[in-house]
Amino acid sequence: MPEIIHAQGSIPKESGKLITRTEVAHYSGDIEEAVGPFTRRMERVGRRLRPRGARHLVGSRAWGARVLEARGARLRQAWLDGHEPDEIYVGEGNLLMYGGASCLWECLLGNGTGTADQTLTYFNNANAAIGVGNSNTAAVATHNDLQGASKVRVVMDATYPQHSDGTTSGAASVTWRATFGTSVGNFPWEEWCIANSPDAATGRMLNRLVEANGTKSGGTTTFTVTTAIA
Repeated sequence: MPEIIHAQGSIPKESGKLITRTEVAHYSGDIEEAVGPFTRRMERVGRRLRPRGARHLVGSRAWGARVLEARGARLRQAWLDGHEPDEIYVGEGNLLMYGGASCLWECLLGNGTGTADQTLTYFNNANAAIGVGNSNTAAVATHNDLQGASKVRVVMDATYPQHSDGTTSGAASVTWRATFGTSVGNFPWEEWCIANSPDAATGRMLNRLVEANGTKSGGTTTFTVTTAIA
C-alpha cells in the first residue's frame, strides 16, 4: 500500500473564500425628486434601447442607450456627492450559495448567458441586483432567495459592477452598488444578497448574509458591496 504524503504547498489555510465588505448609507432626501422625471424618462428609454440581457449593441441604438444612461448616472452621482448620509452601516461577511458558486463556475467554463432571468445569467450591469429583506433566519447555502416576508431587489447603478482587470491584488475584487429610492425597501433591513436577476426567486443568488442594516423609512439608500476572493 503506497504511503500517503500530504503536500506542503504555499497556499494559506484560509484561502479560497469569497469575502465581502458592505457599506449601507441612508439619506433623508429623495434622490428621485432631485433628479427629476425628465431624467427618469431618459433612463427608461436607455434601458429599452439596451434591454436586460443584451450583450452587444452597435450603431446609433448603442450610442443612444449609453448617452441616456450616462446622463442619468451623472445626475444621480452629483446628488449623492452633494448630500451627507444620516447614518452609515458597515459590515463584513457572507455565505456563498451553492447555486451562486455553480453559476460562477459555469460562466467560467463558457456556459453563461446574457439572456435575462436564467439560472446562468451573467452578473453584469444589465442583470445583477442587490436584494434586501426583513428575515433574520440563518443563511443556508441552498437558499435561492431572501427569506423575509418583505424583500426587494434593485438593479445596479450605472457603471456597476466595477472590476479592474490585472494581476495584482486589486484585481481579485468586484464592487457592486444599487440605489434604493424613497418608495423602495421601506422595512427593517435584516438580510441582503447579490443576485443575477432583479426578480425575486429568479435566476441565482450569489450569496446571502443576515445582518442588521437599519430600518429604511423613505429617503434614499445606497448599498455598496465589495466582494473579493482571498
